[in-house]
Amino acid sequence: AISSSRRAIAFVAATAILGTLFYQLRRRAGGCNPAPMCRIWSCSKPLAAQLEDEWPSWPPVSRNGIPRDNLPGWSAEVRWRSLHRQQAAAAAAAAPQTRLVFLGDSITEGWLRSGFSGTAPSIPQPVNEQLWHDAFGLWSPLNLAIGGDRVQDLGWRLQRGGLLARALRPTIFAVMVGTNDLGAGESWRVVADELVLVMEQLHAARPAATLLLQAILPRGGDAWLGGRRLRTPWWDDAETNSHYHAVTTLNGRLAAYAWKRPWVRWVDCGDRFLAPGYAPADQAASATPDGDLMLAEPLGAPHARAHQVKRNASSAAGPGGRHLQPHLMYDLLHLTPEGYTRWAECLRPAIAEAFAWNANRTRRQ
Repeated sequence: AISSSRRAIAFVAATAILGTLFYQLRRRAGGCNPAPMCRIWSCSKPLAAQLEDEWPSWPPVSRNGIPRDNLPGWSAEVRWRSLHRQQAAAAAAAAPQTRLVFLGDSITEGWLRSGFSGTAPSIPQPVNEQLWHDAFGLWSPLNLAIGGDRVQDLGWRLQRGGLLARALRPTIFAVMVGTNDLGAGESWRVVADELVLVMEQLHAARPAATLLLQAILPRGGDAWLGGRRLRTPWWDDAETNSHYHAVTTLNGRLAAYAWKRPWVRWVDCGDRFLAPGYAPADQAASATPDGDLMLAEPLGAPHARAHQVKRNASSAAGPGGRHLQPHLMYDLLHLTPEGYTRWAECLRPAIAEAFAWNANRTRRQ
C-alpha cells in the first residue's frame, strides 16, 4: 500500500512538472501577447527575461501587449505594428558604430517620414532626411520613433517589445516624448512620473550611455468652434493656449530631474520656434484647413489683434506676446523642413556636448 502511494505521488509530481514545462514551451512559441510579464522565457523579447529583476514595475498594459488606447483606427495600428517590428529588427542588427539613437513620437519620426494619422501612409521626407544626415551623420544615428506614441508606448517598446536589443549600445540616447499624452488630456504629473520611470529603466539597461532629455516643444492651443477643432498660435499663458501650463510645468519638472542625474543631459529648443508679437503674414499662412483641424485665422484675426493690444498695453512685444510660427510648424505642432533646420541647429551642439560629457564621465569611473 505504501509503495502504491509513493508511485501515485511520483506520478502526480511528474505530471505537474511536464504540464508546467509544456505550458511554458507553448507560451514561448506563441509570443508574449497573452501574458505581458514573461518571467521565465524570453518569448523572443530580450528584456522580458534578462532584465526582469532590473526594471521597475510598469503601469498595466493592454491585453495584447500594446498600450495603444489612443489609436485612431485599424490602419494606424497596422502601421504602428509594422514600424515597431522594423525598428526592433534594426535595433537587433545595430552596428557598433551606431553611437546615437533617437526615441520619441511623430516629431522625431518626421526626420525620416510623416504619416502619423490613422489614414495617412508613411510618406518619405527626403529633405528632412538630408538635414538629419547632415546634422547627425557623424554618429551613425538610428531613429526609433513612431508617430502617435505616448510615454507608456515607448516604455513598453523598450521593456517588453524588444526595442532595446543586445546589439543596441549607443553612447547617446536622445529622448523627446510626452506631447501626445498632454494633447490627450493627461496630467503633466503623470507624464513626468512615467517619463522619469522610462529614463530610470533606460539607465538600468544601458548604464554607460548618456541620456539627452529634450524639453517638450511649444505647441498650438486647442479649442473648438462650431464643432471644429481650432489650433491657435499664442503661447506664454494658459488663457490663450490650453497646453501652456502643462508643457512649461512638465519641462520644469524634467529639467530639475535631469540636474540630479549625472547620466542625464537637458536641452530645451523651444525658443527656436517662437516669435514676438502678432505677425499677419504668419497668421494668414496658417489659414488652410487640415481635415477637422483648422489653424489660427478661422478663430479670427480680430481676436488675435485684441489679444496683442492687451499684451502691448503691459509689455510691448515682450515675452508674454510670443506666438508659434506656421512656417516652422505647419499645423502648430509638427515641423516643416525649416523647423527641422532650427531644431538641428539647437540639437547638434547639445549632442556633441553630451558625447564630451559621456567621455569625461567614463574616464572618471
